[in-house]
Amino acid sequence: MKYLPSTKARPDDNIGRGIEFVLVLVVFLGLGYLVDRWLGTKPIFMIVLFLFAVAGEMVKLWIGYDEKMRKHEAELAAARQRTTANAPSAPATKTTRPARP
Repeated sequence: MKYLPSTKARPDDNIGRGIEFVLVLVVFLGLGYLVDRWLGTKPIFMIVLFLFAVAGEMVKLWIGYDEKMRKHEAELAAARQRTTANAPSAPATKTTRPARP
């Protein structure tokens, strides 16, 4: 199978995902810091909210990747069906195998 690079993906898509990932982590760290400061606790909420944000972003990336791959596989299957439907069928020939001794 020959891999053809996708021309639909733009470099700024990945830059946007990276910026979003970092900003979500910073926002959740900030919220955790504010809650810890308000309640007078150690950095428990900072750690918990940071881990929550990382897990959420990972799930979001996984779902996006899975959706993109399903769409890509469906496009490949449709292209294969079009190719086989448009290809002329080969004449039926009878092949014989030599007899085993």
